[in-house]
Amino acid sequence: MFGAQLLDKGLIWRLGKGNKVKFWRDKWISDVPLMLTVDLAPDLNLNSLISDFCVNGSWDVEKLRSVLPEEWVQKVTGCSADFQGVLEDCQIWKPTSNGLFFVKSSYNLLFHGVDWLNPWWRVLWKLRVPPKLQIFFWLVFQEKILSNEQRVRRHLTGNCAYDYCKWPIESTLHILRDCSRARKAIVGFNSGTNKVQVLLAWVPPEIGVVKLNIDGSRRVSTGAIGAGGVLRDYLGQWIGGFAVNLGQGEVLEAELWGLFFGLNLVVEKKSR
Repeated sequence: MFGAQLLDKGLIWRLGKGNKVKFWRDKWISDVPLMLTVDLAPDLNLNSLISDFCVNGSWDVEKLRSVLPEEWVQKVTGCSADFQGVLEDCQIWKPTSNGLFFVKSSYNLLFHGVDWLNPWWRVLWKLRVPPKLQIFFWLVFQEKILSNEQRVRRHLTGNCAYDYCKWPIESTLHILRDCSRARKAIVGFNSGTNKVQVLLAWVPPEIGVVKLNIDGSRRVSTGAIGAGGVLRDYLGQWIGGFAVNLGQGEVLEAELWGLFFGLNLVVEKKSR
């Protein structure tokens, strides 16, 4: 019984066609099913499959927005799936990078909990900084700093505003980065650094060759990611381009998706 519970804790679905995974009941986007994470409408079909939320080979954003808050819509659309491909849904072992089960990983999961799954902790506790800074960073990452936003959630106050700059919500991110006081501190910290001006220009490819330029970006405040690209010939003339919203994720994911869509664009234009 205990072994089954440990397996359930470490297994998660990797999406393929989406015709085997239940959207609300299975673990595929986080460590717990969506039905335990968001508020559900009373008339929802809890046995809906992932494939029920796709249209024309991609996520059906409008349908997602009808059942999920925008924060979770962005997270879902950031998940890759092979709706029109041949890949099958399968369960993988989350604690390992390759999805394969190893006894050592189950031991770490058993004795260190889910925190062990996040490699950030390994870096944090090895930093050569005073312990009080490590603890502070840990509190920030866990959203445990008692800002007014957190105090309202814990029913310690009824006002979540930031009195210093009159901002309506005193969040940890606002205190440490977005507030005018924090910005002055950051500017003062960087004022002593040397700044170098770099001129950028597009470099054309060889005659008869096309060139693909792609880029990915991430908005720190929301975690939203996107990618775009342009395909030009050696004269700089436009052949094609794309821009896509990728939901929520990391900047590396945005760059990789940009490369994926860019190469698809090259294949598409070549076939014509």
